[in-house]
Amino acid sequence: MIHALLIDDEATARADLRTALAAHPDVAIVGEAATLRSARTLLARPDYDLVLLDVQLIGGNAFELVPDVRPGARIVFITAHDDYAIRAFEINALDYLLKPVMPARLAEALRRAGIAEILELYARGRQAFPSLARRAQELLAEWRQQAMAAQMAGKLPPAAPEEDAKRVPTVLHNAMVAPLTPFGLAGVLWYQGESNASQPQYYRALLTALIRDWREQWGQPELPFLFVQLPGYDAPGVLPDSWALVREAQLAVSLTEPAVAMVVTADLGEADNLHPRRKEPIAERLALAARALVHGEEIESSGPVYQTMSSDGRRLRIKFDHVTGGLQAAGGTVQGFTIAGADGQFLPALATIEGDGVWLWNLKIEHPVAARYGWGNVPNGNLYNGVGLPASPFRTDDLRGEQGPAR
Repeated sequence: MIHALLIDDEATARADLRTALAAHPDVAIVGEAATLRSARTLLARPDYDLVLLDVQLIGGNAFELVPDVRPGARIVFITAHDDYAIRAFEINALDYLLKPVMPARLAEALRRAGIAEILELYARGRQAFPSLARRAQELLAEWRQQAMAAQMAGKLPPAAPEEDAKRVPTVLHNAMVAPLTPFGLAGVLWYQGESNASQPQYYRALLTALIRDWREQWGQPELPFLFVQLPGYDAPGVLPDSWALVREAQLAVSLTEPAVAMVVTADLGEADNLHPRRKEPIAERLALAARALVHGEEIESSGPVYQTMSSDGRRLRIKFDHVTGGLQAAGGTVQGFTIAGADGQFLPALATIEGDGVWLWNLKIEHPVAARYGWGNVPNGNLYNGVGLPASPFRTDDLRGEQGPAR
């Protein structure tokens, strides 16, 4: 996609060019100007690749604007006179078209603009490759040192980055995502994370990078991003707590990135089915989140979310956000909480709801210091708010695991 600026002081000339460019779906006009002053303001934008520029503008000669053109962008001069052709090519203009602009000549200029864009990307890639390659070698050396230290200590080495096709940035993206970037989006629904459970320590950074990158590619800094937190699943070969760690990463992103919403599905999974059959409740919860985040409806769209922890010595009090209608336990008795003392040994907790929080205790633990809810590959919690939305699994500690608590 070529993003073009159209700068001409004649309204009819701009209209003719708009009509001609409509025949080229790979070209988008991202701004127009008619005077030297407004053109200078327009050229300060960072998002264009091509400038269609009339030589004579209200307020002066367009050659005065050349220093303001973004580095890497190409200029096609458009004029009723050929007096400036030599000067245009001396500054490496892509083309010099005489009015009225013939469609065939415009098409040729745009073709070469596309080639120039590709060559510019290639040149930038070649320039960046040495430093990126050095950084890759540094990271590999760091991993080898960590692996050797772990082996000497009798521990498992840290997981090496996987390099199958779905983890190479260009494979799925170029074919299935990039072609959609010319279209405006109302929002994104994202349901993924299962394949990252083997390396959950990277998922928070990856999901954050994905959201920010898509917003940049679509040119929508506040593009609403709704995602589904993983349900429960366990099977031979699934690492202990790996799905819990991915859920923790998803919760962390929902609490730190703007214009995002997370849908909890810990109560909808099937331990032996990677693709649980109960899809309709997930869609209903996503619809609630979209009504609130995208359409601005003042409704509760989230289940309870861990906020703070306090202690009275023998008990822990967990306070929650999003407790509209009050906290409730499906089935009557609160389940799914564990607590631990300083030794890090987690035991099932007795629990009682009070206001916007839950009190936790275990008679075998004199001074509890940490709590977890729904922690594990298959959560067993039953805490909801008054509108029927489930609480997100969480932990308050970093006694074990690689990511640490979401807050």
